Amino acid sequence: MLVDSKVGEVYHHLKNEERWIGILKNTTLDEFIILLETFKCNAPIASLIVLTDRDKSVLKGLANGQTLEFLQRTLDLSMEEIERSIFRINSYFKVPNYIESISKAIVQKIITI
Repeated sequence: MLVDSKVGEVYHHLKNEERWIGILKNTTLDEFIILLETFKCNAPIASLIVLTDRDKSVLKGLANGQTLEFLQRTLDLSMEEIERSIFRINSYFKVPNYIESISKAIVQKIITI
C-alpha cells in the first residue's frame, strides 16, 4: 500500500502489479478502514467499489465537459464530496485519472453522452 497525493505517478510505477491501493489525502477514515480490511497483499480479488448514483452523475457531467464548479452548484455537493466521488470512480475503473474513467464508462455502457 502506498500513500501519495499524486495517484497518476503511483499508478505509473505499480501498473504491472497484481493489486495496489492508492490513498489520497481526502480519503475518509471510513474509506481508509475499508481499504485496510479488504487488502489481501497481492492476491487479486474482485473490486469491492460500487459506483453510486452520485458517482455516475459526476462521471456523466465530466463526460459532458462540465467543470467541477458547475457540478458543485448543480449537484449541490461540496468540492470534497466531488473529489471523493472522482477517487471512487478512478478506483472502480482502476485508472489514474477521470479522463480514462470516462472512456471506460462509455465502453462499458455505464454512462451515455
